[in-house]
Amino acid sequence: NWYSIMQTAMSLLEQDLIKLMIIDKSFVELPGDIKDSAFVSESGNIMYNRIMELAPDSRQIDIDKLIEGFDEETSRQFDTIKDKVIPQGREMDIFNECIERIRKRNLKAKESHIIMQLSMADEEDNHEEIVRLTRQLMEIQKKIRE
Repeated sequence: NWYSIMQTAMSLLEQDLIKLMIIDKSFVELPGDIKDSAFVSESGNIMYNRIMELAPDSRQIDIDKLIEGFDEETSRQFDTIKDKVIPQGREMDIFNECIERIRKRNLKAKESHIIMQLSMADEEDNHEEIVRLTRQLMEIQKKIRE
């Protein structure tokens, strides 16, 4: 299924974030509303957690220390990230784009969840719940379009 594919494949968004974090430590600190949902792949989570461990200890992320203990798949994906080029001077723009894409992805996941709840409320003929969920859905869809 789609979700399990997402768990193993590292998205370009995740790759960009990791690349930004290793070239400039100021990108390590993610906004609170996405901190726990930025990385959905296993390799992305492994890399991010390792970066978080190393970040307080140095000015720059030590690549040799970072890759210590990576499994084969994470090492392979990290090699791809190392070769990525982030255009100089565009780092902050790319970081902000990544944050916005994560927020939209999270909103779309909420939207799907509410739609599922709506269909269950409809089956149970729960009018109050349908009205409440419909309002929530409209708010989320408005935010997605922004």
